[in-house]
This record gives sequence, structure tokens and C-alpha cells, in this order.
Amino acid sequence: MKIIGVQNTVNDNKLSEQELQTYNQNILQYVGDEKDGAEVKSLITSVISMNNTHTNDPGSFIALDISIEKYTSIIGEASTSNNNETYVNENESKMEEIRELINVEKKYNIDVKYDNLGKINIVVIKEVNNINTQNNVSNNTVLNATVQNNTMSNNTIQNNVVQNNTGNNINNNISTNTSEETIKNNLRTALNARISQYSNTSNILAALSQDINSQNKVIQESLPAGYKMGNATIMGKVIKFNLTVNSNTYSVTYNPATKVVILI
Repeated sequence: MKIIGVQNTVNDNKLSEQELQTYNQNILQYVGDEKDGAEVKSLITSVISMNNTHTNDPGSFIALDISIEKYTSIIGEASTSNNNETYVNENESKMEEIRELINVEKKYNIDVKYDNLGKINIVVIKEVNNINTQNNVSNNTVLNATVQNNTMSNNTIQNNVVQNNTGNNINNNISTNTSEETIKNNLRTALNARISQYSNTSNILAALSQDINSQNKVIQESLPAGYKMGNATIMGKVIKFNLTVNSNTYSVTYNPATKVVILI
């Protein structure tokens, strides 16, 4: 395991050397390879807590660099000076959603990065299986569902064009990631359309949860045929519900405030 960044930088900001060590130790206790999912969930909770504690303290925001199955992103701006209450709350919601995606049965590698004062400002979380998958994929270019420089045969291909070395066009199924991205976009459009009609509704979470469970007409008509939602529950600042698209079933997390849709 290798910790990323500069650790032995003199701290000339507000924190004393002892305070700096205490600040970093809240995160360093979780650093290492092949950590259990339960530890990762606790780590994210600690990051959220620290960001809340240091709201309006310029340069004291810790970002998350996430690489897990079906989700790769950086949440927040490391060491931002704009970490006011609104900014912290928005990113807290996103981090809570990521915490829900962490699988307690999987392993994760945890590293950190530091600012130029030696204070941790980025936590890097990488799912072990996701790392292996990324390392095994190379020398391929995928653009707009078009795959070039490959010879493919005897495949049933739908809604996409795969181009081989001879320039022949073959139909192929869209990749899982691409199809899920389309589903997320469709959901985001439909749910946002419904929320825009809640002008006199004080509790958007409760109203949207009820609409999902009742198969609200506005939502359903905004979705392609074959989408069916249900079993919506409110969890903090997000709604979780089941979605069936044709024969595939997904668990969906949606945050009305940030408009973030997570599909698993």
C-alpha cells in the first residue's frame, strides 16, 4: 500500500502540529489495501462528519475519489475555500449515496492525498475487483457505441453498429454501462418533470415516494414503454425504489435536491 502525496510538510496554517496529526488520523486509521466494505462505510461517515465540522473553514474540505463497480467519480473539490453550508450539504448527500453503494462483502483499497500543508484533502476509494477489471481492458476505442478494428461474427446485435477491419457493419447489443446510463437519464428526466409540478408541496420526498408507488401518470408517460417503478422508501435525503425495465430489475437511489440518480 502506498500513501499518495506529501506527508512531512510544515504546517503554517491554523492547525498546530498536534492538531494536524489528530485531523489526519481520523482518516489514516482506515488507509490500507483490501479493506472490508464495512470499514469503507465508516470512512465515508468520518469524511462527512469532518466536512461538516469544518464548514466555512477555507481549505478544510475533503473530497472523495471513487472507483467502484458502476460508479467512478470525484465528489467535491479538495481544499475548496467555498465550503459553505450549502456546498457541504450538497456534497454530503452525494457521499451518502456512495456509502449506500459500498458492498460489505467486497474489498477496497484506500489511499489519501495531501494539500501543501500536509493536511489530507482527498480520500481515494477503489474497489479491488474494479481495479482488476480496469487493468484488463486496454487498446480498445469505444465511441458512440461504435467499435472499430475488431472482427466479429455470429452475434445477434441490436440498436448499435459494430465496425470490423473490413468496414462491414454488424448489429450488436449496447454495452451494460451505456444502457444503464440511458436508463438513468430517462429516470432523471421523468422525475424532474414531476418535481417541477410540486410548487405547493412542502415535502417533496414524501410526495415523490407516493407518486412512484402509485405509478403516477406524469412520470410513466415521461418514460419509455417497459419501465415500472415501485417499493419507494425515504432514506434520509434520498428515495430508494425498485425499477423494472423489460426483464431487468434495478435498485435506484434518487436525490431530488441534487438530481443524482444511482442505478445498481
